[in-house]
Amino acid sequence: MFKQIKNYTFFFLFLGVGVTATAQTTQPVQPEKMQAQRPAVADSVAKVVRAKPASPSIGGKWQSVANPALFVTFSGNKMTQTDGGTVTQTGKVQFDKQCKNISCMKMGDNKKHGCFTVSAQFDISCYQILKLTNKELIYQGFGSEDQPQAFKRVK
Repeated sequence: MFKQIKNYTFFFLFLGVGVTATAQTTQPVQPEKMQAQRPAVADSVAKVVRAKPASPSIGGKWQSVANPALFVTFSGNKMTQTDGGTVTQTGKVQFDKQCKNISCMKMGDNKKHGCFTVSAQFDISCYQILKLTNKELIYQGFGSEDQPQAFKRVK
């Protein structure tokens, strides 16, 4: 059993002078009542704990399913593509959830996972993300001849 302390303030008029006195009392409190009186902060913390996990991240190293010598690495705002150990493409990468970048404007209607652009020295390439999970990435470059490229995550 727990005790709850309550403060009481009294005002007395004693010989024409006001006097204030404070007294404390303790009352027994049942634990189940204390649980019912928990602060609202505890409720908001509980909601944060039950939050959904974040969506899969594209960051990291990916290996091509069709060509095991081809790797794509996303690190910070940089993308690097290597084929057989030779760097074939590198540039600054920007993600566009709505595929609104001018380089991506003619992409198809499947914009569920968004797009990303890679800025090289003289051009900007747009890639539409067709599928993104923790283990699989499929994207397609802008242009009618580009076929979707499938990758698996490398640890």
